[in-house]
Amino acid sequence: MKKIAVISNIQSNLYALEKFLEYISDQPMEHIFNLGNFFDSDLFCCEIFDIISSDSRFINILGEKERKMLKVLNKNEENELEDDEKKKILKVIDALGEERVNILKKFPEKLEIECDHKKIYAGADTTETYVDYGCSEKKIAIMLLEKEVIDRNDLFRYDYILYGYHGLSEMEYFLEPLYKDRETCYISPGNLYMQRRGKIQFTIIELSQSNDIIQQNNIAMGNNKIIHAIRNRNSDAYQELFKYGELNHVSKMEGDLNIHCVISEPFKFHSQYREQYIELWRKLIDFCEKECVRYYTSNLINGDPELGSQERDWTQEEREKVKVDFIDKDGNFAWHEMGLLDKNGEILFASCEFGEVYWLNGLDKTQVQEIIDYLNTLPNSRKMIFYRLE
Repeated sequence: MKKIAVISNIQSNLYALEKFLEYISDQPMEHIFNLGNFFDSDLFCCEIFDIISSDSRFINILGEKERKMLKVLNKNEENELEDDEKKKILKVIDALGEERVNILKKFPEKLEIECDHKKIYAGADTTETYVDYGCSEKKIAIMLLEKEVIDRNDLFRYDYILYGYHGLSEMEYFLEPLYKDRETCYISPGNLYMQRRGKIQFTIIELSQSNDIIQQNNIAMGNNKIIHAIRNRNSDAYQELFKYGELNHVSKMEGDLNIHCVISEPFKFHSQYREQYIELWRKLIDFCEKECVRYYTSNLINGDPELGSQERDWTQEEREKVKVDFIDKDGNFAWHEMGLLDKNGEILFASCEFGEVYWLNGLDKTQVQEIIDYLNTLPNSRKMIFYRLE
């Protein structure tokens, strides 16, 4: 039996890549499909490129960011990049140097390969393509850069269709629509760069003549090396962390409590549990504020690009603002995401999706029990929230 691994969105996080390689070091790996978006800045771009280009197991597919790099290099090709984005790309190109860039140009945008009698199609996202998760034609459209039309049945020539879709970790099977004698498995491995709660995401497939074994992995990093590396090397790049919000959350891994509100956008006026959600919010802020020294908010997805992401000292004035003035004039949670940081830059508490999801990180047993006891005393708690300890 042969094993293959699937990763995507390294996004300049050398430490996440090293953690992944450490995890698979004792496993014979036939191929490592690397599905695009290797770099987010010039930080560690040479180190990452040297690993993925020199390790013969890697099959590297150009992602949206690499395709933008090649457009910038191609003087004859039109591009609509903003000046800031173009400057950022030019810094990466300059750091890589001509020899590495010439190798990069040879990476494919999509690829078909056979491994252990299994046919595999690999590609990367275009980030601007809407995905209808119930429709395989639209899934595959993520990877088709040309405007060609693919017959639906033709997709079932493949056993696996691998695609690096930003922020999405999923696996789905589709049966051949007419005769149902074939099936194709679609896999997006998620983000390697620690987008979710300080954990790297990747997929391992153990190929078999009977039933393949597929692991969707979420492995804890348990350190904040990447945060300090970015902060020390480039203060501008450090601010880029907050575009991703959860990237800079690296917990102490003693206990991470994940709380979801059953109702999306729970602070809307029409929510019958609105007052209880408000009480929950204030309780969680109170729980963490003693250790908090700074906090950040992100409005990027809330249609306020001029505000972007902001980090501030956790003064008494800011505490009251966060605890009281956290609902906007339309009844929504004021930010797409926010987090409380301790003196080491680790996130104690974070919320995202406009107050729909909360994480409390690095809790000891007493703290975990205290919060769970509180959650269980909330009226209608089973209708309002669900939680899990990770």
